[in-house]
Amino acid sequence: MYTNSVEKEKEFLLSILERFHTNRGDGETALICKCPKCHIGSVICRCTHDIANGKIQSWKFDVYCDHCGEIFDPEIIRSDIFFNRPHKVIDELETPFGSIKVRINGKNVPFRYCIKTYDDPEEALAPTVTMHIIDIDLSQLKVGDEIFCGFDKDLLEYNDGDERSLLYSCENEKQIMGLCAYDPYEWDLDNCCFQLKERTSKGFGYCIVSDPNQFDEKKNYQSKITSLAAAWLTKDEYNDADLVMNLALTCVIG
Repeated sequence: MYTNSVEKEKEFLLSILERFHTNRGDGETALICKCPKCHIGSVICRCTHDIANGKIQSWKFDVYCDHCGEIFDPEIIRSDIFFNRPHKVIDELETPFGSIKVRINGKNVPFRYCIKTYDDPEEALAPTVTMHIIDIDLSQLKVGDEIFCGFDKDLLEYNDGDERSLLYSCENEKQIMGLCAYDPYEWDLDNCCFQLKERTSKGFGYCIVSDPNQFDEKKNYQSKITSLAAAWLTKDEYNDADLVMNLALTCVIG
């Protein structure tokens, strides 16, 4: 269970609720995964919160199995999902606009890659959208090391973002594409080893600012890994770059 109380605007706290894969509203639930204990039930996240004077005063997450009743720590279960999801290691990600590469201190390095497909018609999205997720392992780096993820050429323009994400996008006559990066919010900076250093028309640059060894990835899986998400669509499917933005923000934080 996670409980907290702060004096912040309603919109910001609602965005936090959304990042935990919960729906807005008191007592609503969201499916996280199958139960790793009984392997029968599903792990459910139930969110409740109190609103006064138009602002959320407190909120609480209860994560449990709907079959055996096992209670899970929200951060640990999200960490387990993250590290155990199917993936492969690649040297570059081919896109319709060129290859996305990862460099550490100027040298190309392989990175973890997985995909996530959205095809829920209730979400009012395009028929099928595939998110291409890039995970960069920072656990073996040291303070001062620099990381870059992006293209070799100038393609991207700022599109949008939120408190923890930045989206840059590009398009041509037939397709649109978004590349979204995790930008640690001020509350996150004490819980991860890196900061977003630069955002350019080529991509995103990070810098290691704390020793990765001082962080426990089981408590915060993003403490030693930074994730980016890329998605592209043909304009015949959906002629709106905002779709890419919304999916990318969901993917990176989730």
